[in-house]
Amino acid sequence: MSAFTQGLSGLRADQKAIEVTSNNIANSNAVGFKSSRAQFGDVYNSLYFGGSTKNIGKGTTIMDVDQQFTQGSVVPTGNPLDLAISGDGFFKVRTTQGAFHYTRAGMFGLDPNGFVENSSGDRLQMFPLDPNTGNPINTAEDMVISDAGLPPSASSEAAIRFNLDARDKPAVNSNFDPLDSTTYNSSSTVVLYDELGRKHNLNLYWTRVDGNPADAVDVGNQWQVRAQLDGIPVNLAMKNPQTGQVIDPASFADTQSLNFTPVGALVDSTAASPNTALFEVDLANWTAANGRFSETGRVAIDMRGSTQFGAGFVVQDIAQDGYEAANFTGFKIEESGRVVLNYSNGETKDAGVVSLFRFRNPDGLVQVGENKWQATPEAGAELTSLSEDSAFANIIQGSLEESNVDLTEELVKLITFQRSYQANSQSIKTQDALLQTATNLRNG
Repeated sequence: MSAFTQGLSGLRADQKAIEVTSNNIANSNAVGFKSSRAQFGDVYNSLYFGGSTKNIGKGTTIMDVDQQFTQGSVVPTGNPLDLAISGDGFFKVRTTQGAFHYTRAGMFGLDPNGFVENSSGDRLQMFPLDPNTGNPINTAEDMVISDAGLPPSASSEAAIRFNLDARDKPAVNSNFDPLDSTTYNSSSTVVLYDELGRKHNLNLYWTRVDGNPADAVDVGNQWQVRAQLDGIPVNLAMKNPQTGQVIDPASFADTQSLNFTPVGALVDSTAASPNTALFEVDLANWTAANGRFSETGRVAIDMRGSTQFGAGFVVQDIAQDGYEAANFTGFKIEESGRVVLNYSNGETKDAGVVSLFRFRNPDGLVQVGENKWQATPEAGAELTSLSEDSAFANIIQGSLEESNVDLTEELVKLITFQRSYQANSQSIKTQDALLQTATNLRNG
């Protein structure tokens, strides 16, 4: 009678394996789906009788159905809210009932309020940014893409790097007049923005002065610096590069100096000295009605890195931190998961980091349908992409991860299990025939 039990166990195991294989095939087009595999194991009696070590098996059984979390193919779609994971890990979503699930299916969209969600209404989780440091906080929340415009930001500092022509002679006319180019050698303009985002021109003027022949350093290598904001003269003072503070609060004047070495480099341009090229512009002459920049009414101007060579005057770089108001134009999700908002004025703003999570034993996760899993104690602790184990995956925007089902392999498995099922059926028929023969002998 053992053959009946053995054959029946084979039928049951093969049927289960065919179900697993059929489910894989059915989900071969499901985004983010992970295939499963049936594990067979033999069955033996645990007790021996008669002292014999020859124990005939009792058949087979399905020991486990484990999931295969191998990488699926990543296919571009062009949709900015299609996200694929390259590597280990899962997206985390919050269901409409408040439960948290994990998924590799990155087909997302926006609801009317800008929340990123899938077709079931599950909201994608994101690590928000600390408003003080700008670093992500390791506590996920619902991800939202805000299309609000970017408010203006007043300029607080600017930098300009240039070369002053060492061949220039001192200005012909010593009475400075911004409308008379004979009273200075070179000039340039830095655009600043006030708190309302309005543009203002900070005009800078450089005038070469005669050197002191008795000073080995100052041999025609000194220049005067002046500034005007929208035509209104403003005062300058030197700042300490290390502390960022004005060296002498009483030193604000309409003119400051730049000193160069005989080889054309700024003298002590990185030290706290009277020769520093870091200035602060005092806007005391600038009224709030014209445009407010800051509560202190000052803007830092950094000229470090400038030179005095025997070449024409040229501005190599200009930068400042203010900007005008702008409209939202789109967003980008970097491989690290950082969400960057783009605006029409060319500015960008970090909105957060898409949350990625992984488990030491992903096979311990429980499938809950819709290509989602639920955490269990068997899966182990939840590890985030902000933890020490931070480099386990990248996010690819505008792409989706296909199912990892290999159809050819699954079809071969299906044929194999079908033949095994037929063979187990045949073993039952054979045992039935033997039993029938034995019955006939007895009755005969």
